[in-house]
Amino acid sequence: GMDTNEVDMLNIQALTTRLVELGKYRRDLGTYLESKMSTVAPNLGAVAATVGKSSTRILSVGCR
Repeated sequence: GMDTNEVDMLNIQALTTRLVELGKYRRDLGTYLESKMSTVAPNLGAVAATVGKSSTRILSVGCR
């Protein structure tokens, strides 16, 4: 491979930081959706077996 210069390293670090932030945001959004779904759409949780699986499916479709 090639050597990385200082600018490349800064860009790699910025991208890595952003990816970590997005992962935390997705986790927090999933937790929020789970709490709201049980109040707003409790039947959806029953149909899909669990609220957690439902919100995970919604997140995976929404994040594509």
